[in-house]
Amino acid sequence: MNNGLQRNSNYYYAVVVVLASLSVLNTYSNSHGLYFGKISLIIGVLFFLLAIINLFLKGINSKNIIFLGVILSVWTITKFNNFFSVPILVALAFINYTPWQVIKGYYLANMICLVITSILSLLGLSPIRNVVDGVISFGFANENTLGLFTLLISLFYTLEIFVLKRETRYFYWKIIFIVFFVLLNNFVTGDRTVILIFLVFIFFIGIFKLKNKFLIFILKFFGTACPIFLTYISYFFSKNYDSSNFYYSLNNLLSNRMYMWNWYYHKIPISWYPSYLKIDQFDFWGTIDGSYAYLIFQSGLVTTLIVCLLLVYCNILLLKNNKNYIFCLLITLEIGAFSEDILQFPAIVLVMTFAVLTLYPKWIKDSKNEKIF
Repeated sequence: MNNGLQRNSNYYYAVVVVLASLSVLNTYSNSHGLYFGKISLIIGVLFFLLAIINLFLKGINSKNIIFLGVILSVWTITKFNNFFSVPILVALAFINYTPWQVIKGYYLANMICLVITSILSLLGLSPIRNVVDGVISFGFANENTLGLFTLLISLFYTLEIFVLKRETRYFYWKIIFIVFFVLLNNFVTGDRTVILIFLVFIFFIGIFKLKNKFLIFILKFFGTACPIFLTYISYFFSKNYDSSNFYYSLNNLLSNRMYMWNWYYHKIPISWYPSYLKIDQFDFWGTIDGSYAYLIFQSGLVTTLIVCLLLVYCNILLLKNNKNYIFCLLITLEIGAFSEDILQFPAIVLVMTFAVLTLYPKWIKDSKNEKIF
């Protein structure tokens, strides 16, 4: 390996380590109810320094300047909403890497976090069970967070297997992990939502494999528009929830989320910009499941609209450049964000990182001949 490639490789894994540190810190703080403000600031500074190093390694050009100007404008319009802080920092660090490399970077960071967090729980340094309901969570704050981490790793393995087939490294070990993911979340934690999201991903990949033009057209149309559609549905359910049999059944299916959203609808006025009322200040819920509902109540309509437009734009570019499998991965996570905290959870903001990176001129197009995995 020549010195240039070695430097780039070292930089790439340095970004992965910092991203993994963010995941571990966020997971540990959530499971212990602690806040590490200074350490989080240090990690943010490290991401910024890595971005500067990356720009100098590759050379500052007009595309870099345009990208910096655009994301600064977007962040300014949202009044520097914290929702964009982590995606922007990670995007700047990955600015000169391809979509597949970004996905792999998130996979490696999440795997490191999963291993470290599980070891801490087995050593008694983190709770092995959710302190609220007693369900095994292996050091994560709750079984849903554990489910999300194992889901993302399983999605990556499945994506790799679909692309490389039997040429996948450690093929059987990855199959075993996927089986473990299904068994763990179905029989131990009871988090069947992540299993459903996983099956949706396989279904979407299957549609492209079948090469049925009608089904592919429907998937492309629905997938492209789903962030806007799901945001509207979240608002509609929040506003119109009542005790009728239809809403009661749907609320049970969504694990009480509709009642939660309606509760916040009456507590937090919907505004154009971030609300001064913080969700974690409320004793009854103190959290909200569902990224689109969270955006509406906490981040305001301006940020919500920008996020939706960025996601739609990202989906269109992926399809335009024949990144069909990545398109399936992102829209699967966008659909999962309807009921899970996928868009705003700092450790797994893969979707929003992609959305920000698509603002970089020709980012996806320039990676047409990239090496996969």
